[in-house]
Amino acid sequence: YCNNTLGFSPLASERSMAYFTPETIRSFMLDHFAPERMVLVGVNVAHSELTKWAMRSFADYNAIPLKKREETKAVYTGGDLRLEGSSPFAHVALALESPAWGAPDLAAVTLLQSILGGGSATASGVGGGTTSRLSTQVVKQSPYVESVAAFNTSYSDSGLFGVYGVAQPDKAG
Repeated sequence: YCNNTLGFSPLASERSMAYFTPETIRSFMLDHFAPERMVLVGVNVAHSELTKWAMRSFADYNAIPLKKREETKAVYTGGDLRLEGSSPFAHVALALESPAWGAPDLAAVTLLQSILGGGSATASGVGGGTTSRLSTQVVKQSPYVESVAAFNTSYSDSGLFGVYGVAQPDKAG
């Protein structure tokens, strides 16, 4: 998803902070904020007080009108990313595109994730993943692997299935 949809960072970089002006923020709000895209939640507040503020914010005043947004489908591109970090271990993930949420094939991929499971060199006992395929075939077979786990993340238009592992850096390749 390099440089498209799911590949965009939800966080602003230091370099882009200079471009955040009151005008750009207001323009973003006008393009993306509307009552139809919001949720109002109140905790430890009376319902009458919450509805009063909801009416003030969305009904009594001119709320931002809903604007049609372009629906851009995620395009899986693959890729490679390597970063130096402070961990003494190598963290490695190998992933490929998987079915989107609600797709007929999603059940099979989710079942595969469950069958592969995960495990850790320090986990033991019930619920520790000690009998999963990845635990018995990868973690228990190599003293250099700290942990490994299958994952599957589904979005509305795409997904990622893969295996994530942590190992001694000199033995990870």
